[in-house]
Amino acid sequence: MNWDSDAIIRKAAEWVWIPNGSETIVGAGVTMLHDFRGLSILTAEPDGEADGWVGRVIGLAATVGADTLTWPVHPLTRPADLDRHLRAHGATVAEELDISAFPLDEGLPDLDPPMDVDVSRIDSADGLTAAWQVDAEVFGGATPDPGAKVADIEDLQRQVAAGPERTVLRYLAHIDGELAATAGSTMDGGAVKLWGGAVLPRFRGRGAYRALVAARVAEGIGLGAGLALVKARTGTSGPILRRAGFTAYGTETVYRIDLRTESGDPVPA
Repeated sequence: MNWDSDAIIRKAAEWVWIPNGSETIVGAGVTMLHDFRGLSILTAEPDGEADGWVGRVIGLAATVGADTLTWPVHPLTRPADLDRHLRAHGATVAEELDISAFPLDEGLPDLDPPMDVDVSRIDSADGLTAAWQVDAEVFGGATPDPGAKVADIEDLQRQVAAGPERTVLRYLAHIDGELAATAGSTMDGGAVKLWGGAVLPRFRGRGAYRALVAARVAEGIGLGAGLALVKARTGTSGPILRRAGFTAYGTETVYRIDLRTESGDPVPA
């Protein structure tokens, strides 16, 4: 596949994740995802004038019971000035992500992973438990609920059984024998999508993230990937990837909207 900038942006725009145990809510031209992380926009298609549409979406979100709504805006989002309308409704920037990519026909990124970082693939429930613990500490919030954990373990077992047809992989990184970080990857149409990179605070700056990127890219190439794609936080992983040779093709801005008034009541619908 010819991975030009348009193809990379399209692949990034199509990238969604639906965790086990989540609920989808459809209405007002959007599909929202409600899971252990909260409420977020999964897909959106304007169903009228932009400002009124955003208000209807917020009104629908307020009926779900979550405290906040997150809404990603990327180069292909419609309308093109959606961020302006979101800010008019009180949205603030939660995070900014570089849409970063590296064509793998050019060789490997220059990551220089440290020798003292040991990266292993997660192939057991014990490995998933360790990854959940890292995610909870790094990203905040709780680990998945018991039902979602069972479903995650079953998904892992299916992936392991798939052997060379496996499409979802997760990893752990240890430093000096101690659990330091976790990350995952997904094979999708000739691209290896790198996601979920999380390094425990006490191990940051020691190369665990670079080692996890290197391991995921190497295995992605073995599975036929021609592109490595990452949505990288602009202030943390983004600079690391740029130094390694990745190119940022655009920005995805994630907005947060408060769904509660100061009294704790839902915002008016």
